[in-house]
Amino acid sequence: MTKVEKIIGGLIAIIVVGFALYAIKPATAPSLGSVYGNPAFVTTSTATQATTTLYAFAGILHTISITKPAAGSVITIYDSATTSSPTIAPLVITIPTTPTSTPFTLTIDGIFNNGLTIQQATATSTVNVTYQQN
Repeated sequence: MTKVEKIIGGLIAIIVVGFALYAIKPATAPSLGSVYGNPAFVTTSTATQATTTLYAFAGILHTISITKPAAGSVITIYDSATTSSPTIAPLVITIPTTPTSTPFTLTIDGIFNNGLTIQQATATSTVNVTYQQN
């Protein structure tokens, strides 16, 4: 083999290895806000004095917005597909008996493992819950 043939052979080997390394991408785990997995948030609104199961699997609770607070409303968020324990954090929101009509949002960004259920008692506020399904 001549020197030129050796150089050309080496360049071809480098190009082949380069393409092979480019084609093999390292595995990456999904993360919050990542393009892998399911990054979309789901928003559910409830304005009933009832128990509502929003999601029956694990996920991430992003925000809870009380858009129309009702006097004396008690809102409980459960890490469950039912109203059994545990509550998230503990997360029980009680609206005072003389509330302002100012809406407010709580940013949680916390993981729930068993499901996501919201329960409203005493009075009915309008509640928007934003979460990510895993």
